[in-house]
Parts: sequence; C-alpha cells; structure tokens
Amino acid sequence: MPNKPKVTVLMAVYNSEKYLKQAISSILEQTFSDFEFIIINDGSTDNSMTIIQSYSDERIRFINNSLNRGVIKTVNDGIDLAQGEYIARMDSDDICLPERLEKQVGILDAMPEIAMVSANVVLINTENEEIGFWDSNINAKTGKYIYRLLPKDNCIANPTVLIRSSTLKKYRYNENQKSSEDWDLWLRMASAGEKFFKLNETLVKYRIHDHSITVKFNKGGVYKIKAGVQMRFFIYELNHLRFNGFNLKVFCNAIANYLKQLLVGVSPNAIGALQKVATTNIFTLFSHLLNLIKFRWSKRADNTSLFFFFPFYHIGGAEKVHAQILSSVADKKPIVFITGTSPGKGFYNDFKEHADIVEMGAIADYPLLNKLAKKIVSSKINRTPNPVTFGCNSQFYYRLIPQLKVDTKCVDLIHAFVNHTESGPEYWSLTVVERLANRVVINQKTTMDFKKLYEENNVDSKLLSRIEYISNFVEVPEINDKQGHEKLNCIYVGRSSPEKRVYLIGEIAHEVIDEKIDSEFILVGEMNNALYEKDKAYCKQVGEIIDQTEIQKIYNKADILLLTSSREGFPMVIMEAMANGVVVISTDVGGIAERITNGENGILIEATSESKIIDEFSKAINVLSQNRDKLKLLSASAYSYAKANFNKEQFNKSYRKLLVA
Repeated sequence: MPNKPKVTVLMAVYNSEKYLKQAISSILEQTFSDFEFIIINDGSTDNSMTIIQSYSDERIRFINNSLNRGVIKTVNDGIDLAQGEYIARMDSDDICLPERLEKQVGILDAMPEIAMVSANVVLINTENEEIGFWDSNINAKTGKYIYRLLPKDNCIANPTVLIRSSTLKKYRYNENQKSSEDWDLWLRMASAGEKFFKLNETLVKYRIHDHSITVKFNKGGVYKIKAGVQMRFFIYELNHLRFNGFNLKVFCNAIANYLKQLLVGVSPNAIGALQKVATTNIFTLFSHLLNLIKFRWSKRADNTSLFFFFPFYHIGGAEKVHAQILSSVADKKPIVFITGTSPGKGFYNDFKEHADIVEMGAIADYPLLNKLAKKIVSSKINRTPNPVTFGCNSQFYYRLIPQLKVDTKCVDLIHAFVNHTESGPEYWSLTVVERLANRVVINQKTTMDFKKLYEENNVDSKLLSRIEYISNFVEVPEINDKQGHEKLNCIYVGRSSPEKRVYLIGEIAHEVIDEKIDSEFILVGEMNNALYEKDKAYCKQVGEIIDQTEIQKIYNKADILLLTSSREGFPMVIMEAMANGVVVISTDVGGIAERITNGENGILIEATSESKIIDEFSKAINVLSQNRDKLKLLSASAYSYAKANFNKEQFNKSYRKLLVA
C-alpha cells in the first residue's frame, strides 16, 4: 500500500470461526474504501486463521501470533502498527453496516476538535436475529450525555468507535482492566478533557453469545465488577497526580456499586427500591396517590361507565388522537387515567375539557403501589353497571384487565406495532387478548401485523374478527388556497425520537442548500440535539409549538413536509399536511402507502440505505423546485384526498358506536 490510508480498521481474532466471515465481509463491503484492515490472529486453535487467509483483498494486513497473548496486548500491538489517520475498532463476531466508516470519517474530518466518534448498536443473537438494544448506549445521545453517564456506566460500544490515531496511540488500552479496557480508556480520555461525538444512529450489529465479553462481564457480578473498574481507574489517576470533579464522580459511583453488591446478598429487590426512592419526586408521588384516593370516593365516578387509560398528554400525534376520542364521547362524562409521566402540558387542557383526569404516573414505578392502584381502580369499575374500558399504549391497562369483572367491555387501540426488538402494547396484550372485545387499528398494515403475531403466538385466528379499522381525522379547511413561494419552504413537525431520524433531514437540507436550490428548512418540535453540528446552520429550529394557531401558520407557509422515519403507523402530521395542501415526501414505511400514492398526491421514497434516502429526498425537492406546476398539482391532489377521507363525522360516529352504543 504505497500511500498511507485514511483509516486503519483493527480486529483481534481468537477462535471466532463461526462469525468471522460476516465480520470481515462487513468491513470489506464498506462504502468508504480508503482503509487498511489489520487482522491479528491471536493464537486461535480453530479455523480462524484459514478463514482470514482465504481473503485476497490487498487492504488486509494479516499478523499471526503463534501463542495467545490476550485481546488487550494484541490490540495494543495493532495500534502500534496502524498507519491510518483514524483507527476503527472492530470485533470478530460483530457486523458493521455498510455506511459506518463513511459517516464517521465525515464527522472527524468536519470536526477537528473531536477525538472520537461512536454510534449505536443493535443487539443480535447467534442466528443474526435482532434482540434489542444496549440501554446505556442508546441513552447516550450526545457527547454531553456520554460525559454524564460514563462515571456510572460504560455507554460507548467499542466496535462502533472511530478515533484519531494520535489519540489512541497516546492513551492505549490498560492491560490491568481486563474485560473493561474500553470503559477504562473512555474514562481516562474524558478525565483528560478529550471531546466525544455521538452519531445517534445504529451502525453496528453487536453480537451476544455465551462467549462474548458482555455475557462474561454480566455473569461476574455486575456491581462488583463495575466498582473494581472504577476504583482501579481512580487509583491510576491518583498515581499520575490527576484529580478533578470527573474522577470524584467515578469514585463516588464505585462506592455506590460496592454498597449495591452488599445489598444484593440481603435482598435482590433492595437496590431497585432504593434507586426509585432516590429518583422520585416525593411530592409528585404523594399527589398521584391522593388522586387515586379522590377517585375512590368521587361521586363523579359513579355517573359514568366510560374509563380510558392513556400514558401521556404531551405533544404527539397519538395524544392528539386520544384527545379527539375523548371529545367524541364527552357527553358521557368519561374518566381518563394517565398512567405515565408527561414531560409537558401539551394536550392537557384538551383532555381536561372532555374528561376527568386521574394522574397516577409516578405510582407505576413501585410494585406495591402499582398493585394498590390496580385494586382501587378495578374495585370502582367493578361496581359500575355495564362498564366500558379503553386503553392505548398503557401497560397498566393490560395488567388491570384480569382484575375487571367478566362483563366489562375492554377495547384497545394500536397505532402501529413497535420495532420487533422492543416490547410494546401488542406484546403486553397477548395474555389478555381474549378479553378484548374490540381492537382498533388506524391502517390495514397493522391488521396484517396482528395476523402474523397471532400465528406466531398460537392465538385463535377467529379473534382477528374483533379488529376494527377506524381512520383518524383532521380539520380540513373549506378551500385550498395554497400559494407557491419563490423560496421552497420545507418543514418537519414532530418529535426527535430515534425512529424519526431527524438527522437525515439535516443532511438533506445541507445537500439541497449547497446545491443552490432556493429553499429553507424549518423543524418544529423539541429536537434534543437531533442534528449533526455540521447541519445545524442549514435548518431553522423553532422548538415545540403548542398553540394550534401558530402551527396552522407553519402549515400555511409550507410547501413540503419531510418525513424520514424508519417505521411509522400513519402519522397525524401527514394528515395535517395534506389537509393544508402541503406536499408530503416520506419514506415508504408503515401504513403511509395506504394514503399516499407516489407521484399522485405525494412522493414516497424507498427506505433502503440512509445515503440513498438523502439522495432521493434531495432529488425530489430539486424536481419540485424546478417544476412548480407539478408541486401545485400534488398540493391540490393531497388536499382533495384529505377532504374526501379525513372525516370527523365518521370518526365520531365510529367511536360512539364502539364505546356508547
């Protein structure tokens, strides 16, 4: 290799024959190709060396240790050999997504102040099936979050890291921190003030199996091992005359972990109870208990037979639908239990206008109080003649159902299935599915999802007949007076949760504006640092807007709504956009294609690789910018569809028939 590569990919291998081909291939198939691939066989006794030598790619540099030296020494040897400007760590049993290096190199190139960039992982099993996420990793959304979490727990997945070679050669891995050498490295870097960046997207499939380091770590007594890592780091820092606030936090967490390990021997539940007490606002807990007591003796509760269970009332498409459902039966004086904790007031006033609210969110964290809450609520409902209960996204509701008398009508609403690696209402409901008299869906795809779920879990297929489709609605103006703007106005309205992939909109804006397309991009909602730093200047972030008059002004000025989600049901924001003649450009996920016909009343983009999504969205925006007649035609078609299909009267009629008749 005559010229030094941009990146060195470093992999240590020991008896990894089962997964090694997938790991190596995932690197060789990267969209970014300017790298050397150092693979060190650390004295494997299986066929690992044969597998490595079967590859003829000139980017591979193969080193063979005749004896097993251990992963830390082997990786440090590889660091010494690395020629790249950046070093990418990779384990021999994991799988990189094709765009990993391309995306991470772009970050380090654009941000010279950053020492290291990491990303999210999705957990896979031995059969390559996705089985969930690493919680601390997914929760560390930004560099600031990483600094906050690191003293307590390792939140950086080692095989997602791209680090400057000069930085890694300076710090290296500590051989005294066996099985936790990566966490120790991040702690030492953070203590020294090195800056981290987090790509809040999944770039690596992280394998969990009986021989993985993660499993071995967890089997060893988590609190004891964590405390050992933290204390060894702290002593190391003291020996090098380094003491600061960060190190003190690590020390305090080490002491806390030693205490937790002692408590495990006394009572496995003691730790959880102490953590909950420490993090709960006692006033809020007392207030929610008082709400339940007031409900128990409330005369108003004796005058209704309708009981709703929703987790939140904050701003969100689901919460808006829930408020509309309450409105449709407001004359029946329903009671709504809020079983989660909302971060803001959002639709609180809308809920309050149509129902009595019983907030009980803080109680859900305490098993004994949760049990008491179920007893209080069920006893009241069971004394009600012909009660009807309705729940959506509330785990408390599904756990309550077995305690309700058999003639209680139980109904639930599923907006969309969650990711198959997550737990969600469709799974919570499996134990009580026979008690559900009706199940409401808002798109036909969810019906098909239920069919598959029932088959997989041996649920009687006859119960599929209880599924009822009810379309959501939005208020549609009498006329569509959408006027084209000289500057194309592109908007996003919603949350910045991971599946929304708002960072892609930032990248689309960056590309479109750099191509001199006269446009602006406005993001409505709490973005929580969802955009990459390099893209923030290309988007105007206006924050969360509760006032519907102000939201309407946004839609009136907008030409295009962008939605880059990896999964959806059928979002309310699409309905709102179509009702206002705003052309929707969206990834083709969930039930969106049931309403949007590509090229007729909107534009659908195939949800394949993220680079392709960025490219296709940018092309679509460019076409509409150049062809304003097409933009106007799509706008008119979107409005006409909304006028004909998003019907409030039918919505109200369907829910009243379901809940009142």
